Amino acid sequence: TKQTLSALYSTVESVLKLKPEITLGFIEGEIIFEKLPLYTISAALKKFILDLSENGIEKITLRAGVAKEEIVGFAEVIILKKGEVFEKGGYNAALSSFGVKNIVISKIAISEEKEEDVNTLAKKTYEKALNSMQELLTIMEKEKSIMLEGPKQVIVDISKLILRNRDVLPIFMNLKQRDDSIITHIVNVLILTIIQAAFFGVDKTIYTEVGEAAIFHDADGLLLKAGMLKSEDKLPLHATAEQAQRYATARTRVLLETKGISRLTPLVAYNHARYGLFNYTNFPKTKKLNFVNIMITIACYYDNLILKARGSLINYEDIYLNIMKLKGDVFRLEFLDMFFKLVGRYPPGALLELNTGKIVLSVRVSNDARRPIVEVLTDESGNKLEEVKMLDLSEIDNQTNDFKYKITRALNPQEIGE
Repeated sequence: TKQTLSALYSTVESVLKLKPEITLGFIEGEIIFEKLPLYTISAALKKFILDLSENGIEKITLRAGVAKEEIVGFAEVIILKKGEVFEKGGYNAALSSFGVKNIVISKIAISEEKEEDVNTLAKKTYEKALNSMQELLTIMEKEKSIMLEGPKQVIVDISKLILRNRDVLPIFMNLKQRDDSIITHIVNVLILTIIQAAFFGVDKTIYTEVGEAAIFHDADGLLLKAGMLKSEDKLPLHATAEQAQRYATARTRVLLETKGISRLTPLVAYNHARYGLFNYTNFPKTKKLNFVNIMITIACYYDNLILKARGSLINYEDIYLNIMKLKGDVFRLEFLDMFFKLVGRYPPGALLELNTGKIVLSVRVSNDARRPIVEVLTDESGNKLEEVKMLDLSEIDNQTNDFKYKITRALNPQEIGE
């Protein structure tokens, strides 16, 4: 719109009086300038920024002398269909055809590059997310403050992949040799939360806020790890409601003081600090949580149960039953049921042994949450297969009218040398 373009031009013009050129990055919903988010501008231009992201544009460089007409020409280019862009020789050639000389698209997102294998991309995305969260923790330890740029980019990367294929990230999440690292937990909770948000049709414009709340849901643990809270100030095991309230308030104060943080994030962290120590079963019957808080809490509890089971034979049915114990006024049955329809009773990445003796890897949730689609790894004698073979465990045997394959147990990766 004319208003949007005028707002963008006014901002650019004032900054270019001080610098020969500026580069703006676009991280879903935010404009990033010199590593700092411009929150006020981002709020005004939210739709414009999302249009850029959806067209694969991550960064633009604007040079001194840029005219308002060039801003208009830039807007004309970004609304072109991708086929039209390629016909013109790419985005920068298209800009030239509209007389735009002082605006350059300096980087195009992966959506325009040669498409990677989704599994390769998922592995890279998961590892990158772990590294980025470790960098966040390192900065918190050194600077005693929270920087939001890294987490926001992680949210964008994970959201893009989940919207493309929601099953592929959990494979790497569940196959990874787990430790009790808060970094791993944060990334897993983020993945599980965005999977739910995507299914329930949460507006993509607030994915950043939802993801941010997921990343900082355990602010207590994260701030303790970074040395930003005193470890001796622990909540007593049998704390009163008043003690828990004071404790949670103190633990989330740092988030409230963080510039640019979503208002949702301290609220989610507060509820986690207050009730998380009781495995979420101690919520008062009258307590009402917002929808995002419910999604994050289910994701957090589920990941903690998976972690607790590591090192022994994982009993996914026990994990299911524990999650279902949350059922009540706060965690309604339909939310809990839907969670397992999304991640499955035997989630992608689960290694399973069938009644035939075959070892299989769950790769996709089927219509029956109890019976995933699997990749066969070994034959009945334990010999690894060279060719990929898939099975649908919900398949019925026509002769017996019963399921053709049954899961006898879950395995740990080290049992088959993976």
